[in-house]
Amino acid sequence: MKAFLAICILSLVYAQTVATDSNLDEILSTNPYVMVEFYAPWCGHCKRLQPEYEKAAEIVGDRAVLAKIDATTEKKSASNYNIQGYPTILWFENEEMKEEYEGGRSAEEISSWVLERVPSSRDL
Repeated sequence: MKAFLAICILSLVYAQTVATDSNLDEILSTNPYVMVEFYAPWCGHCKRLQPEYEKAAEIVGDRAVLAKIDATTEKKSASNYNIQGYPTILWFENEEMKEEYEGGRSAEEISSWVLERVPSSRDL
């Protein structure tokens, strides 16, 4: 039973983070490497991306935060980053938006892209 609980807790720790207008700045300021998916709940591409993005968050673990934000309700954040379409995925380092992710949409492609940009755990 203890092992099961530990696995459940770890899966929560490494799951993607839900961002809002009120917490996005805090997420960016407390994590050096953050990927943010701006999505719309009605968007078919976003719906297909969701399980892959979740898996990518699990693969990346604690090396970076993969967050998502509903751009249709969190309009301030979407406006701040000039979000025009969905999904739009942005990469941040030390609170600064560095680039838009335009790579593949599989968990492996997303996590590989992220892990290429963060120091390995042995370099920390």
